[in-house]
Amino acid sequence: MNCRRSLIEAALLTWSGCLLSILFVFGVYLPRSMAVILLLGLASWGMFTARVNKFALLQRLVIFIYSLPFIVTLGYLLDSGYLWASTPARIVLIQDDLIILQMLAIGLVGLVGLLAGMKVAEVALGQHEWAGSASRQLMGASARPLSRGAFIGFVAASVLLVWLGSGATSTIFESAYRGSVGAAETVNFNAASLLANVIIILLFIDAERFTSSGHKTRLLLVVGLAILEVSFELLRGNRDSFGLIVALMALYVTGSVVSKLQLGFLQDWRRARRLVIPAVGVAAAFILIGALRGLLTSPDLLANSSGVLRIALLENTWTAILHSNLGLASLYSSGSMDYLLGETYVDYILSIPPGFLTQLFDITRPIEADRGPAWWFVGITGGGIHAVVVPFRNFGIFGAMMILAVFGALVTWMDAPNKTLGRRFLFGVAVAASFKWLWYGDMTLIRAMMAALLVWISYRICTAPRRQS
Repeated sequence: MNCRRSLIEAALLTWSGCLLSILFVFGVYLPRSMAVILLLGLASWGMFTARVNKFALLQRLVIFIYSLPFIVTLGYLLDSGYLWASTPARIVLIQDDLIILQMLAIGLVGLVGLLAGMKVAEVALGQHEWAGSASRQLMGASARPLSRGAFIGFVAASVLLVWLGSGATSTIFESAYRGSVGAAETVNFNAASLLANVIIILLFIDAERFTSSGHKTRLLLVVGLAILEVSFELLRGNRDSFGLIVALMALYVTGSVVSKLQLGFLQDWRRARRLVIPAVGVAAAFILIGALRGLLTSPDLLANSSGVLRIALLENTWTAILHSNLGLASLYSSGSMDYLLGETYVDYILSIPPGFLTQLFDITRPIEADRGPAWWFVGITGGGIHAVVVPFRNFGIFGAMMILAVFGALVTWMDAPNKTLGRRFLFGVAVAASFKWLWYGDMTLIRAMMAALLVWISYRICTAPRRQS
């Protein structure tokens, strides 16, 4: 790793972010086309120069997810009156040039902070995460795999959690389809599907460490389990499992460690190239489901294939998230925004207790499925919250830069798939949670870390060396 280069880049990014923040405070904004080019160009540069390790998959993924909602603003380069949303309330805001300039400025400052935090962390880490000693530690000569009984128990738990998460939902092809629900919702256990994904990631990591035929069979079973879960949830319009697929792909590219000790750099990239076609197919399937899940019950849908294509490409999850940024800029532009000064982060702490426990004791958490930051801009957005919105709403433009910098440093530290077994598990969980974290709120990452801790403790208990009597 070139620490000197990362240090220079961190200094330039910090200086640029402070300058853009000062200009924002004084109401000076970059022209719209320049802001779009700079934001998306900087994101591309950040993905290209990420260097915490050989692949830096988590770093690149987070930069990509952060900037993806802004991809629709490319239309401004061709048409100054370009509209990227269809409802009257959103169109009115989009047609306000000041709101769009502020939205782009906030997103750009947040991205600069994210990249600056990553570069600072690269300097602090100061060495490759792929060192041979770390790989041997991850291989864990003294560690033993899950017993057959424990393996079956973890599999059964994941299957049960998937059913609890969306088992009571009609499929998207049925006229009664009203969204994804499950038995877990009645007890306020909305993290059931997330916990199932965390278990599957752990099973994959446990099976890939060993080369015996029995563990190869387990690895195939885990992959089959993941495919069944994804298929089951997709048919019910639930796309939360997309993160699981990306996490398993990332683990495949960066492992297994036994293979990693034998294969060279070029062979590692061959692994990545093998996933290109499957990855494109998976992404296309999820995009299509996103467009169709609420429309397949409409009689005139098939007659309007161009409308389906527009929804799939322009009005899908990632573009809908940008509506929260639009709402934030609208609130700021009106002069009526009251800064929360950290109140949301206190709400995170108060919302940590699991929902089924708070419901049992009749405790109301500040952040629930029907309340919290995702519902700040009802009427403009139907849910979801971009990663820069909460920091700005709490601490303004400088807070957006600093908190995103913390996120960047955290992501860079977690991007260590070959450091230790625990760090590899953390890496997989972070990849799986990253989409919903950056598009639906920080509580997703908090819930994922809570689930990871619970599953990891259970795993260590099950694989602890047996004492000889």
